Amino acid sequence: INGRGAAAAAGTQNASFFAGGTTPGTYAVPTEDYNGVSFSNIANSNLNTGRQKIGGAGSQNAGLVFGGTPSAPKQQTEEWNGTTWTAGGNLITGREMATGVGLQNAALNIGGGTPTLVTCTEHYDGSSWSVGGALLIARGYHMGGAGTESDALVFGGYPAGATYLTYAYNGTAWSNTGANLPNATTGTAGTGTATNALRMG
Repeated sequence: INGRGAAAAAGTQNASFFAGGTTPGTYAVPTEDYNGVSFSNIANSNLNTGRQKIGGAGSQNAGLVFGGTPSAPKQQTEEWNGTTWTAGGNLITGREMATGVGLQNAALNIGGGTPTLVTCTEHYDGSSWSVGGALLIARGYHMGGAGTESDALVFGGYPAGATYLTYAYNGTAWSNTGANLPNATTGTAGTGTATNALRMG
């Protein structure tokens, strides 16, 4: 309903949310739900701090967004209950264009930039972030992601040497799967599980 870029999304095909992002002149954009057929506006559902280039995780009624720009929100986390956004625990390393996977109480924030690319992975337990395993190389700018906090994938992204690579995470450490993408991609999207994933765009 409200066209925008660099927003966050999470959930399933028939029950998801879309939040934040940017439209000309504003970061304060509504949250929309998707029911498998159409999007609907949620009343009074703007993020507490409007922003773009944010990570997202969770479900339609238990969502999470984190990081982003402008500069002040880079550490901020907000939690979604299907109706309103409330403040969550701040990221340890504030960043933009990171990749999020998992649930509201068991999420990962992976890579991204400060704007310098970072190797950071952080785990969210529903109240605070903790340090996870470092990516094999600093990487970000909207890698695709799939899976859970303890069994995740990322693929595509930036820098140029990483645009083909797929990494797997076991909850502690990252490894290179050797399953390179057929086409180099930045600004890509992903969904699914670590053993049944989809990459698009």
